[in-house]
Amino acid sequence: MAAIGKTGTRWLLWLAAGFWLVVLFTAAVYAFNPFGTASIDPRARLLGYATYRASSESMAPTVSTGDIVLVDTKAFRTRGPDRGDIVAFLSARDDSVRLYRVAVLPGESVAIREGVLLIDGQPQPLPPGATASGLRGEIDEMATRTMPPDQYFLLGDNRDFAEDSRYTGPVPREWLIGRVVRVLR
Repeated sequence: MAAIGKTGTRWLLWLAAGFWLVVLFTAAVYAFNPFGTASIDPRARLLGYATYRASSESMAPTVSTGDIVLVDTKAFRTRGPDRGDIVAFLSARDDSVRLYRVAVLPGESVAIREGVLLIDGQPQPLPPGATASGLRGEIDEMATRTMPPDQYFLLGDNRDFAEDSRYTGPVPREWLIGRVVRVLR
């Protein structure tokens, strides 16, 4: 076996030091989360904004498949979302980023009767552009339930094709990445 020599040894030491610097920098980026976002995306954690591509028609026509959205990941740092906000969150099913509209806030009751959303017993209009034709009969009725603290009931604007909180249940605040602030088509 041949000896490495002084030049080769120095090169190996620099290579090892560089490797560990990259490892430590990457670990610091993922550990540093000043905005408290659920995303592991370094842009979301360090810059406070990130972009995501819509992967379904559940928010059409507001956000269509393939649209890119700009998400403010620092929006929920000190308070939760408001009713009507479109939020990006981590799906528990497949760890993908999903987009839905906040319909019901923590502590409020929600029910669906004959396709009409009721919040605390009061009928709610559909958001502008939202559709709910009742093509899928199982979404026409939902028993009354009250949202637990720090959990939100999210609905898609395209209700006939959205697998939202009617199917998956409420979304905990810690899964929220941020508020959609712009659709970049």
